[in-house]
Amino acid sequence: NLPFDVHHWQPPGERPRAKEREGVGRKVPHWSVKDFDIVTNRYNDRHEEKMAKQKHLNLLEATHKHSQVNKFDPLTQQFVDPRHEERARAALDAREVEANMRADSLVPPSYK
Repeated sequence: NLPFDVHHWQPPGERPRAKEREGVGRKVPHWSVKDFDIVTNRYNDRHEEKMAKQKHLNLLEATHKHSQVNKFDPLTQQFVDPRHEERARAALDAREVEANMRADSLVPPSYK
């Protein structure tokens, strides 16, 4: 579009002056700002620090998933978590003591 001083039906001296308007600056959406460059496969700043942090978080997440899914190691016949192993040993010992006490209670008093 041409401005009024160039394109108007009145003679050049009588044409109205147009107000100059400042355009509103466009805001960049937050979802389009990326700190990772997918072409170079690197972070834009502090790449080594962020990769070390990401590697540590991935290791923690994998450890958590492994401990949730695999509670017992069938090859070593032990629990993966030492606390679970201790609880299982305590339960086994309590079961053996209970079995001995029940067997002793079944013996007649004359044999004791």
